[in-house]
Amino acid sequence: MKMFSVKVEEGREGRDGNPSVGPVYRNLLAKNGFPPTDADMCTAWDVFRVSHEKYPGNRMLGWREFNDGKFGPYLWKTYEEVYEEVMHIGSALRASGAEPGSRIGIYGSNCPQWTVAMEACNAHSLICVPLYDTLGPGAVNFIIGHAEIDFVFVQDKKVKELLDPECTHAKRLKMIVCFTSLTVEEKKKAASIEVKPYSWNEFLHMGKDYPSELSPPQPLNICTIMYTSGTSGDPKGVILTHENIVTCVGGMDLFMDQFEDKMTVDDVYISFLPLAHILDRMIEEYFFHKGASVGYYHGDLNALKDDLMELKPTFLAGVPRVFERIHEGMEVFYSVIKALEELNPRRRAIFHILYKYKLAWLNLGFKQKNASWLADLLAFRKVKSRLGGRIRLIVSGGAPLSSEVEEFLRVTSCAFVLQGYGKSFESRRPKLVTIFCTLSNDHVKFNSGLTETCGLTTVGFPDEMSLIGTVGSAFVSSELRLEEVPEMGYNPLGDPPRGEICVRGKTAFAGYYKNPELTRETLIDGWFHTGDIGEMLPNGVVKIIDRKKNLVKLSQGEYVALEYLEKVYCITPIVEDIWVYGDSFKSMLVAVVVPHEENTLRWAHQNGHRGSFSELCSLNQLRDYVRLELKSTAERNKLRGFEHIKGVILEPQQFDAGRDLVTPTLKKKRGILFKCYKGKIDELYKKLSGGRTTSY
Repeated sequence: MKMFSVKVEEGREGRDGNPSVGPVYRNLLAKNGFPPTDADMCTAWDVFRVSHEKYPGNRMLGWREFNDGKFGPYLWKTYEEVYEEVMHIGSALRASGAEPGSRIGIYGSNCPQWTVAMEACNAHSLICVPLYDTLGPGAVNFIIGHAEIDFVFVQDKKVKELLDPECTHAKRLKMIVCFTSLTVEEKKKAASIEVKPYSWNEFLHMGKDYPSELSPPQPLNICTIMYTSGTSGDPKGVILTHENIVTCVGGMDLFMDQFEDKMTVDDVYISFLPLAHILDRMIEEYFFHKGASVGYYHGDLNALKDDLMELKPTFLAGVPRVFERIHEGMEVFYSVIKALEELNPRRRAIFHILYKYKLAWLNLGFKQKNASWLADLLAFRKVKSRLGGRIRLIVSGGAPLSSEVEEFLRVTSCAFVLQGYGKSFESRRPKLVTIFCTLSNDHVKFNSGLTETCGLTTVGFPDEMSLIGTVGSAFVSSELRLEEVPEMGYNPLGDPPRGEICVRGKTAFAGYYKNPELTRETLIDGWFHTGDIGEMLPNGVVKIIDRKKNLVKLSQGEYVALEYLEKVYCITPIVEDIWVYGDSFKSMLVAVVVPHEENTLRWAHQNGHRGSFSELCSLNQLRDYVRLELKSTAERNKLRGFEHIKGVILEPQQFDAGRDLVTPTLKKKRGILFKCYKGKIDELYKKLSGGRTTSY
């Protein structure tokens, strides 16, 4: 059996009230100890500084300007030009009173100014504190106060939110710097609360007039405090040091270097996932390390296809929910399934023959690019052209793929489809990441989104069909083990070994800012407890099977993992999103389902129904159809009887942050969801208790 990790320490039985722990595993590259990283790269500032010295003329940051009613071609700043701008912005910060250790907020969408401000923080030992672009003033207000932020760089569209009277902590700010320029009214409003307002150019000129010596950080200095939102309570500030950042960048470099196809200075990344999240931040850091280019989308996800065709990137990252909602042309993976349904019987038969043919070669161990060029040419060749024609790697963080969907996409997308798990990119399903890699390149998957491990917890390998459904093995710079969860019956020394995934290493965060109690709960003896339940497979890779939280015990005594069921049921074509609810005083599960609008309209057309999407969601026939489709999915996935959905409520509106039903990272706020739907749930259970399985 081919192994993908190495055991470096045996497990041990629990004693004296302590839980049992499984063996400790490392990446194969760390078999004899963690490999050293580049001696010239000790801090995040070094990542950029060294690349500026090596590649001053390379294109670094790209953007599109709006002229004559449309967005033009990408414009670029070189590493030299960005470095010069970083020097000026850093000097202006110091001239304004910022000292090493000061917290600097950055609030807005991805753009060159965001990155320049971040690098200026690195150059002067300032702490970068991202303010999520998707957060409202409530959370932004909390972070400004909690992190004691005195200076904020802000996008012009976000100035209004920052200066909103409800954002009371804005009064503590010494100044704000707009990515572009401020209106006269905004300047007056800032001045009224004694906050100095600056346009980007004004701040640049200040830095030119008052140059300052660099104050580079040390490895153990705090680099950034990234706030992650939970399902309840205030956001948590995850402390990441410069050592955390460079360890991840160095580990990525070492891991990628073992494969035939290397990343080069010619690679181009299209950035639209928020820089306030760890995934995009780490990808950009890696690209800067390689002297490669990052192009920012122009701000409209519905028009992302236009950016793709203009930029022609080689690397793309996003969350599945974003991909699914992007306008036609970007919905390439779903469109394959839709097109298959619409094929005539003869062409559908040919498609299935080609599908099975290519799958057979993949299962025999052939690389994606060699499995079947004929099948790719005849049936699966449109994906690459719709993504600009040069895509080498796509990272989709947040939502999981079932094994059957992962297999389907591996074949039809001409791509490597591998899964990992993360934490901060919480979709409406468990914390997983899927990566697509095009047929012409041997790239790999990194799991993404776990802010507490600097975005990297496990890694997968290309062309390994045996890894379908798993999240790979431990990252190069980390150790991984499972810990017993007795209340859920998970034993890391059992058969199969199962337990909470714990991670240790230089990628693990330093703690939660101003929250020692939560830090002690999650960081125990150097091991970060992720809250995810994993199963260690015989080949040394991990499979995510559950969450330690969000477990409900039904009245008959059976435990149900709600997030896991949502993951399973979400692959149902008629389902766009689903929230599964269970009550400890009830014996059955119910669910609120957001139907997939396009598939719902197709169902209505086929069954002679008319009306808007909202009107269709009130039809008894549609509710019954959704319930039967959920039943089919449950049976196909061999769910136990008590895991079947017995009653359904249809909801035409998405679970969104605007109604406070999900966090900015799209994790469901179950308590608020219950309050929102309590009346309908109570009525549904009342009907079900009468002996009828029904929908509402």
